[in-house]
Amino acid sequence: MAAIAADDARTVRRFPPALSLILVALALGAAVGPAAAQSLIWKRYMESATTAAAAGRRADAEGLLRAALREAEAPGSNPDALFATLRALGDLYWSAQRYADAEAAMVRMLAVQESIVGSSHPALAASLVRLARTYRMTARDADAERTLGRALKIAQSASPPLEPIAVLNEMGELRRDRGRYADAELYFRQSLALLEAHQQPEPFDLAMLLVNLGHAVHQQQRYAEAEAFERRALALAEASLGPEHVLVAHAASGLALTRSAQGDKAEAERLQRRTLALLDRQAQPDANSLSFTLLKIGDLAYEDGRLGDAESAYARALATCEQSSACDDLRLGAILLGLAESGRKLGKYVEAEGTARRFLGLVERRFGRESLDAALALQVLGRTYLDTGRHAEAEPLLRRGLAIREGFEESLDLATTLRLLAWVDWWRGRHREADEKLSRAIAIIERRRGPLYMELAFVLVERAMLAELTNADADAEPLYGRALAIADAHPKFSLVDLADIMESYARVLRALHRRGEAFVMDGRAAAVRARIPPAQ
Repeated sequence: MAAIAADDARTVRRFPPALSLILVALALGAAVGPAAAQSLIWKRYMESATTAAAAGRRADAEGLLRAALREAEAPGSNPDALFATLRALGDLYWSAQRYADAEAAMVRMLAVQESIVGSSHPALAASLVRLARTYRMTARDADAERTLGRALKIAQSASPPLEPIAVLNEMGELRRDRGRYADAELYFRQSLALLEAHQQPEPFDLAMLLVNLGHAVHQQQRYAEAEAFERRALALAEASLGPEHVLVAHAASGLALTRSAQGDKAEAERLQRRTLALLDRQAQPDANSLSFTLLKIGDLAYEDGRLGDAESAYARALATCEQSSACDDLRLGAILLGLAESGRKLGKYVEAEGTARRFLGLVERRFGRESLDAALALQVLGRTYLDTGRHAEAEPLLRRGLAIREGFEESLDLATTLRLLAWVDWWRGRHREADEKLSRAIAIIERRRGPLYMELAFVLVERAMLAELTNADADAEPLYGRALAIADAHPKFSLVDLADIMESYARVLRALHRRGEAFVMDGRAAAVRARIPPAQ
């Protein structure tokens, strides 16, 4: 009993272990009573389970722990052994994301511990944190808060009081997972202050807490502060735990997200690829972390126009996500969206349509048929139909998406839906309706992003082309002029698109008998085309 109390009194000061390190809790000497009172068979099962878990053989570890549990449940066995076995089983299930099984083991573990030390002993605090963590992962927030409140009260009532670092950190994680980042930051900072007050804080605990704090600050768009925390966490993890430690991957991934938000996409992708390589080298890679990293790599490649790389990353992310119970609908939806859009742009329309339909079904089931997520999915599927000339099938989807968006705040997505419907109107010969939609889309973009937003150039070109179609060259000319001014203002504007705008502008100028200006514009277009690499 004294051994359990001493072990857990230390643990309550510490940050809960990461997924891959859960079974460090199997420190047999600290958890068990006198050796004479223990079954040698039980000890061998526990030692073998520790070895199997460290090697990533979770199924073997579970079988050995269940065998140990049978020994610990035998009449006359030491209750300390039963406690240690249940704790190890709970941690194993938690690391495998089997949260219902983890909860059952931890609830029973807590009851056994209370029968040994009583209902207010300081040793209970660490067990309560373990249980609260399981409640958090199953979205049982009220149970988590109640359990953490009890743990905090026990820690503060101890004589002398225990430093509730793990309790405060778990309170922060609960709020972070629910999007309450400012509240989470307060708890993480309190935990950090207590931890740094130690002369030699545990490197793992400190690095993990810095990762959590960096994430909370990042979500509040204070990127410079977030970067400082994340770089410190990465350096500490590398120096103290080694370059292959899984915490290095978590720190590198957090830093990658912050660098991406700051505009450094190249470093962001380098860090995410480093994270991926490190996760792949783990004995038993965490599917949840892998799917997240692959999603972010896909997003970065997609933004860079490397559609093949993006599609490959999204496809692997999907396969990995489907293997993990912790991969929630938000993650799955983001992966399906990226895979559908990259496939569509690569011309893989059959695959893209199937993925888009799956995305639509997911968001309608998860968020409702009238949600903005449903509007986005309708837009993705509708655009896939447009790209394959199936305008009649695209129109009802896009109109339904427009009706949903009209009920929410004006956005760039509303402008996109209007543009797509304008193409349907154009195809059906409803030129006036198409022009009205494009005009409205232009106004929305100008209000949301200003008159020089790059995407605005393409909407102006679409409206100018529609004007040409209806022989309104005088209306088309200023639209092309504005589009060209926007393109000239963006050094990274596509040379192909720039040349196309110039040639269209020249065509309208000739139609308006402004041949000198048309000649100059044709010359500019030819000069731009000469700068286009052959691959484009």
